[in-house]
Amino acid sequence: MSTHIIIKLVTTEISKAMKAKQGGLILLLVGILLVSPNVYSQSLRGAALNKLKKEAINKVLGTEQNEQQQPQEDPYQETENTGRPGQRAGSSKGLEKSSKDVSLSLNEAANAFSGSNYKKTRAGLTEALGNLDLMIGDKILQSFPSSVEGLAVLAENDQIASSSASWAGLIIKREYQLGDKWFSFSVMNSALAAFANAAINTGMYTYSNQPSQKTVEIAGNQAIITFDESSGYKINLSLGQQTQILIEGVNIASEAELTQMAKAFDYAFIKKMFGEN
Repeated sequence: MSTHIIIKLVTTEISKAMKAKQGGLILLLVGILLVSPNVYSQSLRGAALNKLKKEAINKVLGTEQNEQQQPQEDPYQETENTGRPGQRAGSSKGLEKSSKDVSLSLNEAANAFSGSNYKKTRAGLTEALGNLDLMIGDKILQSFPSSVEGLAVLAENDQIASSSASWAGLIIKREYQLGDKWFSFSVMNSALAAFANAAINTGMYTYSNQPSQKTVEIAGNQAIITFDESSGYKINLSLGQQTQILIEGVNIASEAELTQMAKAFDYAFIKKMFGEN
């Protein structure tokens, strides 16, 4: 006889006993469910049998609940009962910028080298390179105009990111916007840019009566301009060996307008900062 049939018979007897107010019989029948799992089936073990017993008892005692409608608690999820408040936006200043400059990092590396602490020496030199990138990036960012063809700068979106220890290198980005017109100017200086610049400088593009990309020249620098109906205009400009400029424009009226906006930046200064002669 299956376990489910036996439990059904036992719960039926419990119901009859409850109606007859035979408390002793109720306890006896419930006890059978609780202490004799091996009577029913050797195949049921642990949690599976406990679940069946719980369902039977809940059904008899009128405490049956729809478990599918009861969301299971996540022990790792914070609740209102934990007493821990949630982080309120704007309540904390966040991380402070590093106060170290290039000279200080180099001095620390030199002192570590004198003491034969080569691990700390490498860390100091890496930090010095990172701080140097940030200094260069800040000077380049300051050379960017505060507005471009009527589009105001989104200063809160300014980005300077350095990863001197990898191929990503240094990235500087600024955005401008007026209504639904958006323009961004990004500078990347890294070994990766050399590969992209090679494609630009060779003049590789698709020839078509309706071209999606073509070569242009901006401030004496070779570039490729592309257009996509969903994302707008993009210009990839080669600036020396390891520096590339990415210019993006959304809802810009024409190619001529975008290239005019691109001329608002000091490319000679950027080349000088990176030694791209």
